[in-house]
Amino acid sequence: MPTEKKSPLDRFMSRVTRGPGCWTHSGSLGSHGYPQATGPAGWSGPAHRVGWLLQVGSIPPGMMVLHNCNNKLCVRLDHLRIGTHKENMDDMARVGHVNRKLTDDQASLVRASSESVSELARRFGVDPVVIVNIRSGKTYRYAKVRPAKPNERAA
Repeated sequence: MPTEKKSPLDRFMSRVTRGPGCWTHSGSLGSHGYPQATGPAGWSGPAHRVGWLLQVGSIPPGMMVLHNCNNKLCVRLDHLRIGTHKENMDDMARVGHVNRKLTDDQASLVRASSESVSELARRFGVDPVVIVNIRSGKTYRYAKVRPAKPNERAA
């Protein structure tokens, strides 16, 4: 007798360990530390995105699937939400992930400052490329330029 073929969701869920909090996926870890999974039509990607697509159906254009629990292995739907890249960067800064080098206020100061790139890099303890990218708008695009308060120097 032929075996029944599992649905993509059933295959996905067979790799999930349901805990009292997070539900973790056992897929092999990709380069950014997220477990990888296969979704419909053989598409492969981060398990939290695949799980969202299989259970909710879509991710709006320009949006991301974010973790409320800050656990890269988690695929529990009520621990995930749709959000913007800026929200993701703000979440990373809030929990202390190293990818976010400066706060939005510090980036605003960098943009408004007439100091040299090397001086600002020394002041904030970052590579000069970080300062160049802020000033060019490549990073921290959402940080509003605001005038510095008298004697304001962020560390």
